[in-house]
Amino acid sequence: MESALQDYLWEVSPSRNETCYVDNGNDISRPCGQGRIPVYSAAVTSVDQAQKAVRFANRRNLSLVIRNTGHSVGGQSSGPDSFQIFTQAFKDITFTDDFVPDGGSLSEGQAVTVGAGVLVGELCDAAAMRRQVVVTGQYLSVGVAGGLVQGGGLSPALSPLKGLIADLALQFEVVTADGRYVVANQYKNTDLFWALRGGGGGTFGLVMSTTMRTFLDIPSVVSQISFNTSDLDERYWSAVREVAHTTRELTTNNYTDSSAVWFISRAANGTPSMALTAYFMNKTEVVVADNLFAELLVTLRAKRLAVQYNSTPYPWLSSFLAMQVASSGSPRRTDAYETNVIVPEELYHSPDRLDRFLDRVRQLPFNPLNRIDVDFLGGQVSANGELVDTALHPAWRSASIQLRHIMYVGQGIQEQQAALNRLRNVIWPLLRSIKPSPRASYLNLADPTLEDWQGWFWGDKYPRLLKIKKKWDPDDLFIVRQGVGSEMWDEEGLCRRSVRKS
Repeated sequence: MESALQDYLWEVSPSRNETCYVDNGNDISRPCGQGRIPVYSAAVTSVDQAQKAVRFANRRNLSLVIRNTGHSVGGQSSGPDSFQIFTQAFKDITFTDDFVPDGGSLSEGQAVTVGAGVLVGELCDAAAMRRQVVVTGQYLSVGVAGGLVQGGGLSPALSPLKGLIADLALQFEVVTADGRYVVANQYKNTDLFWALRGGGGGTFGLVMSTTMRTFLDIPSVVSQISFNTSDLDERYWSAVREVAHTTRELTTNNYTDSSAVWFISRAANGTPSMALTAYFMNKTEVVVADNLFAELLVTLRAKRLAVQYNSTPYPWLSSFLAMQVASSGSPRRTDAYETNVIVPEELYHSPDRLDRFLDRVRQLPFNPLNRIDVDFLGGQVSANGELVDTALHPAWRSASIQLRHIMYVGQGIQEQQAALNRLRNVIWPLLRSIKPSPRASYLNLADPTLEDWQGWFWGDKYPRLLKIKKKWDPDDLFIVRQGVGSEMWDEEGLCRRSVRKS
C-alpha cells in the first residue's frame, strides 16, 4: 500500500490531533485527518520518472518524503503536507563475481546490486539460491538499499564476522536534488559516497540502487536458549545474569567467528522471558555449542526453570538466514518506540564490569510489552575502523554491544505522547548513565526525541557531513527528522527556523 507505513505510529500527527490510520482499527464515527501521511505520492517505476519527481518537488518547494516500506523507527518515511516518492517497484537483484566500480579498473570481487525496492527477505532468498551470504537486517520487510545501509546497518548474525552493512557498500546510483543521475563510489563523487555510508537515509539524494559485497556460503551451528518465569523476581534476574556471563565467553575466549543476540521481554500479561541466539560460523558439529552451554543449562535448570535448548548444524548459513527471515512472517505493521546506546568494549574487560552493567539494565523500565535487546558488536565491526572510511560514529569501532530498549504502545495520541515522555525523561537518562559510558547511538533505531542527535549519531564527523549536505542539496530538498541539516528546520521539516544574529 503506497500510503501505509510499517511503523504506523508515524501515520498520526499529534500536533494536529489527527489519528486516521491507513488500515488499523479506525473509529469510523470520528473524523479522519491526513496526519503525517503524504498528501500526494509518485509511485515511480523508472529512473526517468524518479528524476522528474525530484525536479517537480524542487521547483515547487515541496516537502519531500522518500519511502520504500516505511520501516522507520524515527519517522523519516512520512511527513505532514508532504509529497512522497514511492520506490518499491525497483526490484532488480543482480549478482556478479567480479564487480568493478564505475570509473575503476580493479575488481572488488563478489557483489550484488539491489534496486531501491528490494526487501531483506527477497535478497536473502536470492543469495541462498546462489550459495552466497549477504549481510542484511533480520526482518523480511526491511528495505535494503535505503535507510538500512545509509544508516549504518547492523546484522546480529553477521556484523561481528563481516562488519556493518555500510562498511560493505561499494557503489550507489543516486538522483540528486537537482535531478541528475549520478554514481557514487571510491572513484566518482567520493564525498557523496562517504556520506551515504552511514550519514542517514533520505538526506543526500534519492538512492535508486546499492551495490554491496557478498560472501561465499559457510557452514554454521546456530544455538537457541529460552525460558520464562511467572514472576519478575530474583530467580529471573539471576538467570539473566548467568546467560549474560556465558555469552561474554564468546568475545573473551577462543570462540572465533561467533556472535550472539539476547533479549528479555514481558508479555502483555506481564510474564517475563529471555531468549538467546548464538552463531558459530565455519563450524559443522554442535559439540562447540554444547560445551559452551553445558554448565549454563545445568545452572538454569537448577533454578527450576523450564529451559528450551536447541543447537542445529547448517551446511549452509544462507539456508538458516532465509529460514529465519521467512519465519518472521508476512510484512506486519509495528507499533513501537525505541532507543539505544552503543556500549564500549571495556564492558567485557572483567566480570565485575558486566555485573555493574546488568545492575543498571535492571533499573530500566521493564513493563508489560517492553523488551530489551543486546546485539553483539566487536570483531570485524571494530577491525573495519582501520580498513574503511565511512560517516559512522567512531565509537562503533571500539564497541562491545548495542543495548536497545523497545516499548510497544497503542494507537491513542495521549498514550503515544506519554510513551515518548517516558522514553525521553526516564529510559534515555538511564541508558546514557550505563557504565562504561556510551558515546554513540544507532540512528536507525534511535529515540525520535533525542537531543544532541548530531553528536550521538556521528560525533566529530558531523561538520563534514553538513558540508557535503550543503554541496549536494543546497536548498534542503531532502530533509528528514534527525537528518543532517534538519536542525535548521522545525521537527516536521516544513518551516525553516529563524537564526538570531549576534
